[in-house]
Amino acid sequence: MNKQAALDKILEVTNLTDGLSDDDANLLIDWATKHADTLTEGTTSANAAGEKVNQVMALMRQINTLTVKRKTETPEAFAGELATLTQQIRTLLGGAEALRRAVPDDVAPLAERLKDAPDTEFIEAVTALADNPAPLASEPAANPVLSSAGETNTNASEDDDNATLSG
Repeated sequence: MNKQAALDKILEVTNLTDGLSDDDANLLIDWATKHADTLTEGTTSANAAGEKVNQVMALMRQINTLTVKRKTETPEAFAGELATLTQQIRTLLGGAEALRRAVPDDVAPLAERLKDAPDTEFIEAVTALADNPAPLASEPAANPVLSSAGETNTNASEDDDNATLSG
């Protein structure tokens, strides 16, 4: 399946972005197309490629749904759904090592920060999970969307934490 075929398949299903503004929908479509293309690259079976695109589309549908309903959910319910979504993204796109790091405790600061954030900020943060396998609790300060309580933490990496503990 080529990139255009993946894009066509993604664009033909309206419930993947129906709760989003045009700009936010395009952001999610661009992200999904990039990952669908990467996942299907080198796949010789049309069925296997189609299944990978379907999995990316399922993630899109979940991101769309959670973008809309997160503001009316309890913080605990939202954190739980975000943890589940995080695990699904990392399972499909990030591999086993990333999944090991995606535990609910990691998601709590992110959930608190994103519960009432603008939709674009939420979508950018969630889709960044696929591109950044670092644990959520130690996201780099260069990405304030992922910092807890809106504060910048310049010593956020695991290596920095370990150096501090051992030094």
